[in-house]
Amino acid sequence: MMYVVLAALLGGLAAGALGMHKVNEAELIRMADSIKQANSAAEIQLGQEMIKTQQAEAVSRDFNHELDTAHVQAVQTINAYAAGHAAFRLFDAGSRPGCGGAAPGGAGAGVSADAAAGAELSGGLAGFLEGQAALANQAAVYAADCRRYVVESNCGISKIFGADNE
Repeated sequence: MMYVVLAALLGGLAAGALGMHKVNEAELIRMADSIKQANSAAEIQLGQEMIKTQQAEAVSRDFNHELDTAHVQAVQTINAYAAGHAAFRLFDAGSRPGCGGAAPGGAGAGVSADAAAGAELSGGLAGFLEGQAALANQAAVYAADCRRYVVESNCGISKIFGADNE
């Protein structure tokens, strides 16, 4: 009798284990199908995002080229102005001839024919001032370019994705 009860108990355990195995197998199949569907959706979304990224990179390259071209043109304009100013003589309008504020006559500076114009600056000082003016103009161009990139285009984002992403 004991063997019959033991056999029934073992048979019941085997049937239960087999049933659980089938349930777990069905659950695993369902989970694998769910993972396959999620992977398919992720691949589609990744493909779409890759296309958007490629388009954004192209727009960004064009925008950077526009900025570079505008910057080069601005620097060339500044250099042209600086070259054009080289022919002008600079005067210290606050200095009076003979007051000791002007460079000596042998140093390349002279007194203007018009005494009201003040003393002419030496070539070195005039060159220094012209150079500093050119550097200030270049700094202004850099600042304007930076402002255009950072403020007006939100570091290129609004240029790439449109104004609604600012």
